[in-house]
Amino acid sequence: MPNSVGSDMLHIASSDLSTEMGIPGQYKHARMRQTYEVTARAARAHGESIGVGGVRENLEFQTWLLQLGMRYLTAGSDVGISSAPAAPMWSGCARCRLPRMP
Repeated sequence: MPNSVGSDMLHIASSDLSTEMGIPGQYKHARMRQTYEVTARAARAHGESIGVGGVRENLEFQTWLLQLGMRYLTAGSDVGISSAPAAPMWSGCARCRLPRMP
């Protein structure tokens, strides 16, 4: 796991990985936990930041991942976000005052 020029972070896509491992969606499975642990150790050894996607609704598991050294957690997926109604996600944006682009 060399530190790549232009690489900001290593990101584990939990849904993709668990499916590839034949245990889809079983993020707390022993094999997944081992993968998170080994990858986190390797990332630290090489000075890389690491994150995990697909972990949601489980504060205890998220805390465990952060204790391993994960610095970025994504709690949803592109499919989930793109298939959900947009109004609840963007309701707060109506109040945002963003600068105009030139």
